[in-house]
Amino acid sequence: MFGLIRLLIGIVILGGMIWCGSTVKLGKRTAFGHVRAIWDSPEGKDARDGVAKKAREVKKDVAELLREDDAAVGSAPRHRPRTPSPDAGL
Repeated sequence: MFGLIRLLIGIVILGGMIWCGSTVKLGKRTAFGHVRAIWDSPEGKDARDGVAKKAREVKKDVAELLREDDAAVGSAPRHRPRTPSPDAGL
């Protein structure tokens, strides 16, 4: 019962934050309007490009590590089927 009440309170708070963020003016714009203006600015584009570049580098590094792991394992099977133990039928 307490978990349901907490969930409902959380939903009400989240709804209130969404309503305030989209309707209450903070200067010329709402909070969401400010976020969109930052997102569309040259600095925002630069930040997005930097994150995308770093993500590509991480993806490349992970792929390289996986290739090295596959080479280390060689052609050994990754999963061996289980054989039933002699006591399995007892």
